[in-house]
Amino acid sequence: MRSVVIALLLACSGSVLAGCGTGATGQPARSSTETVPPHTPEVVEGGPGTLNVKVDEPADRATAFVRYLRIEDARGKNVLERSYRSAPAGLSEHLGAGNYRVVTWIRPCGGACEGKKDDQLGVPERICGTKADVADAAVTEIVVKAPPDADCVAEIG
Repeated sequence: MRSVVIALLLACSGSVLAGCGTGATGQPARSSTETVPPHTPEVVEGGPGTLNVKVDEPADRATAFVRYLRIEDARGKNVLERSYRSAPAGLSEHLGAGNYRVVTWIRPCGGACEGKKDDQLGVPERICGTKADVADAAVTEIVVKAPPDADCVAEIG
């Protein structure tokens, strides 16, 4: 928003643009509040903590399935989602202190995964998750146990 206002001020300050402030039809230009969508940043409570997620799964999972990991905030809003075409999957993210949920699932490739796009994968399977409390300056560890022949289990580790 600030850069838009600065750009408008610079463009209008030159004498070259004598018609600045009017549209091509001679109508007054719309204000930036009409043309720029509103932005309300999320308020982060507390300082950053770290959320580490490790998936214990067979290394050959990636030959037939794509793993997904998602972090949601306390309202269920997606904070981060990643897909993993190699195994094992894992992530480490700095997050504002608060309550989160970690969800994971796999999608079958219907054969070899190499070169397959997301829209060519099967429906999500073996979905599991757990709540994760991230504290200021602390590390929260989540371990997902994902055996090849059973549903996964996610737990604070």
